[in-house]
Amino acid sequence: MIFRQLFEPVSSTYTYLLGCEDTGQAVLIDPVISTMDRDLAELAGLGLKLAFTLDTHIHADHITAALEAQDRLPYRQPGHRQAGLHRPRHRGRHTV
Repeated sequence: MIFRQLFEPVSSTYTYLLGCEDTGQAVLIDPVISTMDRDLAELAGLGLKLAFTLDTHIHADHITAALEAQDRLPYRQPGHRQAGLHRPRHRGRHTV
């Protein structure tokens, strides 16, 4: 298993990268939109392909990168159809 703890200093938020050396797949947990390029570069540097993003809860301190990643990469965001997941399409710049 590959593990990285990535820090975003403006919102003091941690993103976690878990990767599988055997399959080359990875998950980003609680990704932050302002550091998505950094996170994707980290995945590429490790030879990993993003399989999922996972938000552990709704974040008041930052904007999630889950939807942006889904728009830019060929993967599906997991979630049960009855979960009532909110998928905002807002693309404005945000600061904390």
